[in-house]
Formats: sequence, structure tokens, C-alpha cells
Amino acid sequence: MAERLTRKRQKHPCHEFSRSVIECVSNHGIEGEDCVRQELLEKKCHAELLCRPEAKRFYRDPAVKVRPWTRAPSEHRPSCSTLLEVFAFPENEMQISSPMGKEERAECRRIVHDLAKCMSRHRVASTNQQHSRSTFR
Repeated sequence: MAERLTRKRQKHPCHEFSRSVIECVSNHGIEGEDCVRQELLEKKCHAELLCRPEAKRFYRDPAVKVRPWTRAPSEHRPSCSTLLEVFAFPENEMQISSPMGKEERAECRRIVHDLAKCMSRHRVASTNQQHSRSTFR
């Protein structure tokens, strides 16, 4: 019985990220891009819990620029997350030594698609989306 009570009191690992989104939305409203950073951090938390391999490919594994004639890495790159989310995390811009090429874009697009597909199987939506749905019903 005591174990059941303890489990009920434990917060979800993404609770703080979700709370941050809720606070941001309550301060800035649902429209606009004021809360994008908080939403991306919340999605990352859920992805790393529910879709570990896909999240690893998106958030941690480097996007590798490949020489087509050798298939050998020519230059290690930051993760797809760093490359695609630089608008929300400008401090990461220093990790990007050159712009994304066509192949990197295509590979990151596949990785994002795989992650989104996994997240949709778990029916994960951002707190902001959940909040907007409940607000307008």
C-alpha cells in the first residue's frame, strides 16, 4: 500500500518541461513563437522516454557529411536537432561549421519522420497543443 502511495506522488520525468510550457503559454498566449524553445525541450524529454532509438538519431547522433565516391565521413557534424532547431537555440550556431547539404537535409528529414511516426504511436502532443484544444472546446 505504501508503495502505491509513493508511486502516485512521483512526478512524470517531463513534468518540469510541461510546466514550463504551461507557464510560457499563460504569459505569452498560444499564438506566436514565444514558447517554441520550451515546447522543443518538452518534446525532447518525451521522445527520449518513449522513442529512444529515434530520439538518439535526432538529438545525439551527428549528421555525417559523406563523400559520395568513398562513403567515408568527410566532416563530423552536429546532430540533426542542432542543425534544424538553431532558430530556437541560437547558442548552438557555433557548432555548425558549414550549411547543410542536400543529402544531409534528406537524411535529417527521414530521421524527423521516423521520430514523428514513433511519437504519434504514443499519442504525444505538446502541452501547448493540449492546452489550446481544451481552451477552444
